[in-house]
Amino acid sequence: MSNTILFPAGAELRLRLSVGGNFPYKWQIYEYNGANTPEPLDNGSDGRGEGSTIATASKIEQGVQRRFVWSVAVVSNDDPIEVDVTGQVLDGKRLVGEVKGPITIKKPFTNCFVHLWVEGIP
Repeated sequence: MSNTILFPAGAELRLRLSVGGNFPYKWQIYEYNGANTPEPLDNGSDGRGEGSTIATASKIEQGVQRRFVWSVAVVSNDDPIEVDVTGQVLDGKRLVGEVKGPITIKKPFTNCFVHLWVEGIP
């Protein structure tokens, strides 16, 4: 899943992850630097369900494009089921853009990556 999202330059950039259903998951978020090397943006942790995971990034500059990647492992003891995974970009509490796609959750866990490209605009 990926998409470029235009974001107001100078505003506080927040990123939110949601996994459909009420499945527990573990996550880590990375920002890729100018050398295209991933650097952890926030400490990975546990999450559950819709919108429970938020990470904050520094302000974005006009004309600069930044790349963020959520690494997600969803835990399940159920039969395979398809759910939506959503990565959102927020300006404060206001939703600016999102990427969303279905994945099939299977026992014991399912891994996925959510890619967000964010570009600063005036």
